[in-house]
Amino acid sequence: MRSNGSTCCGYFAVTISHLFFPGSDEMASPLLALGTFGAAYLVRPLGAIVPGAYAEPAGRNEALSPPPPVRTISPGWSISRND
Repeated sequence: MRSNGSTCCGYFAVTISHLFFPGSDEMASPLLALGTFGAAYLVRPLGAIVPGAYAEPAGRNEALSPPPPVRTISPGWSISRND
């Protein structure tokens, strides 16, 4: 699945760059688009390391289920974001 996302980002880099990074320089926009993708690719392991460090001593159930205050607040965030 990850390679599919990489392939799509590579194929559509020019379109993504013009839509999300408009500018006068023709080379800077695609570099910003690919740089953003590269940064996300490099930061992705933190999403495994940080919860993994907590899940090891606490257990999988505690790590994967959010605490009750977060469960009650998060539906309100999604409703308030759809203005």
